[in-house]
Order: sequence, then structure tokens, then C-alpha cells
Amino acid sequence: MTATIERLAHIAQERGIDFVLTGGNAVILSGFARNTIDIGLMICTEHRSRWLDAMRDIGCRLFNGTPSFRTLATALAALFLLAATAAAEPLRIGIHEKPPYATQNPNGSWTGIGVTVWDAICKVNGFEYTLVPTPYESLLTDISSGKLDAAIGELEVTADSVDDVDFTQPYIVSSLGIALPERTLGEAWRDAVAEFFNWEILRIVIGILTALVIVSVLVWLAERRHHTGHFRGGIHGFGSAFWFSAVTMTTVGYGDKTPSTFLGRTIAIAWMLAGVLLVSAFTATVASSMSASRLTGSISGVAGVHQLLCGVLRSSEAEKTLNDIGIRTVPFEDLRIALAELGTGRLEAVVADRNTLLYYQHHKNDGDPRLRIRVADFTLRDSLIAIPIRKGQGYYEKINQSLLEFTGTPEWQAAVRNWIGATDVPF
Repeated sequence: MTATIERLAHIAQERGIDFVLTGGNAVILSGFARNTIDIGLMICTEHRSRWLDAMRDIGCRLFNGTPSFRTLATALAALFLLAATAAAEPLRIGIHEKPPYATQNPNGSWTGIGVTVWDAICKVNGFEYTLVPTPYESLLTDISSGKLDAAIGELEVTADSVDDVDFTQPYIVSSLGIALPERTLGEAWRDAVAEFFNWEILRIVIGILTALVIVSVLVWLAERRHHTGHFRGGIHGFGSAFWFSAVTMTTVGYGDKTPSTFLGRTIAIAWMLAGVLLVSAFTATVASSMSASRLTGSISGVAGVHQLLCGVLRSSEAEKTLNDIGIRTVPFEDLRIALAELGTGRLEAVVADRNTLLYYQHHKNDGDPRLRIRVADFTLRDSLIAIPIRKGQGYYEKINQSLLEFTGTPEWQAAVRNWIGATDVPF
């Protein structure tokens, strides 16, 4: 019997679970072992699931040898008592607040599309569960260690996480979405006009006017004494030279004023070439300030995102992705704060989970008039949102089957429309 106790203690120690040899303050396995020794196993609530795993190992290891009748009885009794105790315990489900997957109401209850899915699964299978608020960064770790049985939230299936936990089938597809300020057409044109009068454009305009004046003076000096009348006279002749320089620079070339001397024509040819460059620079600068994306709030590719200063959640997938492709980011602890900064103009875009952004757009940012956004059609990358479950659970297949059945129902489609207002989200 001593060998049995030592094996139990060794396996429990490997699993990091308390193993107590005492007759008090524990579950006593007496029965057939009464005349030999009392074995007490302290079963901590947060370790129940790991005790079940340990008892599976115990069964395998003990039955591989030649156990005595008492040894077998002790192991079976322990397995029976532990299984019965664990079955009576509701599943511990970690949850973190992240609309639209999970959000806590003022009365303490939880709602969201993730909660809706999990509640439907539990109703079909008769599971009891308790929601345990848990920091996002601890959810997968606590599932892997056995503190939690599963979790609900913005939990993406990634190559790194599948080694530690099992994931259900994805119940919804998301992506990295881009939120832009919601503006009326009048506001868009007002902002465009304001951007037109910025220093960069003003500097080019001043440079063009200065060059026009210089060229006009040179043409006037070269032509005022040698032409029949186009550039003669004082201010009138200079005005004609200025007109000639302007139409030459813009390649209009009316031909009503033309130089006739060799020097005047040489100046005109040089000015034609320089004018093409100046007009091109001016056109490119204006197009950048008054592009269609700025007027309509649309983005058609990664190049459009590269021009923007983007707000992201600190330590999020959005921050990592944008930093990897060289896009300027400003990290925030709270997404609502980032959206507020977007409304004030301090940010040009906010990049986050697209379903979350659609939720704020659909619900008008929970009634806050300062936070008006429009979610761009362009996305950076897709992600699969699923429910992580502790590895090795016998109910894994049941959960998957129930999930697939529920996500094909009109009830689920109505829930998605209610939370994010979109009918084109894959699920």
C-alpha cells in the first residue's frame, strides 16, 4: 500500500497538485483500505480538472503492474469520488469585456455574441457554468493550467495558441478593420478646402509666383525695345510679359503674346521646361491633399493606410501587424479613448477587430455623439474567432457539434445583425 501512496504523491507532484496524507480536512478513502491506512486527498476547487487528469494517469500506471485487491479498490474509489465531485462542479468559463463578443450589463450579467453561442451550447448539452472575469492576457494561460475550462471573448485561433489549448470550430470570422471619422459631404469639402491652404501648398504657390515674376521681368527686358508692341511700355509691357509667362507655364499658349528676339525665345524655351516641372509638383501636392480617399473616407489598399496616423490597442494584434509593415501607430489602453481621439482629429484612423468597430458604428458608439466612425471596406487580414477549451476534455466533440448546429440557425444570424448590424460577416 505504501507503494500506491508513493505513486499517488509522485503523480500529484508532477501535476503541481496538493497531495495530503491525513484523516482530517480531506476526502477520506477508507473502505477496503481502512485496516491499512487512511488516504486523504485535498481537492482544491481550482485543481479539480487536473485531479481528473491525474487519476487517469494513476489508473494507467497502477493497472500496468500487478496491484493487490486493496490497491485496485483504493484507486477505483479515488477515481469514483473525484469524478463525482468534479461532475457536480459547474464549468469555469473565463470572460473579458470586449464588445460585441462579451459585454457586462450594469446589473452584472453578461451579453454578447460569444455569450450567446456559449449559452446555446450549454442549453443543448445540459452544462452548468460560471463566468469568471479574467484579464485578456491571462485567459489562455489559465485554461492551459486548469484554472479555467474555457473562455469567451475576442479569442483568435493562432499557431502559437493551439499548442496549449483546444479550439472549437470558429463561430465567426473577423479581420483587422479600419475606422475613419464619419463626416458629411459638407464637412469633407470644408476639411479639403482647409487642407488646400496648408503651408506645403502655399510654399509651392509662392515659388511659382516668384518664378513667374522673374521670368516676366527677363522677357520684358529682352523684348521691350525690339518688338512691335507686345512688350513695349512700362507697366503695360510688364503685364504682357507676365501674361505670356503664365500661359506658357500652364502650356495653354494662346499665342497672342510672343517673343521675337533670340534671347527672349531662349528664355521662353527654358521657362516651358521649368513650367512643366512646377505645374506637376503643384498638381501632385493638391491631389495628395484633396484625394478621393480624404473626401469620401475610403481606403482601397495598404498604401492608403501608410499615409495615416493610426490608433491601436496596446499589445494587440493590430499594433503588431501595423508595426511589422511600417505604419505609424499610437497605442491606447482603451479603444473608446482611441475612437474619441479620432473624432477630435488627433488620429486619422483606428485599426482594431473589425467586428468590434462594426459594433461601435452600429450602436453609434453607445450613444456618445463625439464618437462617430465609419468602418472602411478594406481590411488588413482575416482572423478566426473561436472558443478555447482545456485540452483533453471529453465534451469537446459535443461542444463542436452544438456550435455548428447553432451557427446555422436564424437565431444566430439575428444575433449577429443585432450586435454588429452586418449581414455580410462570414459565420
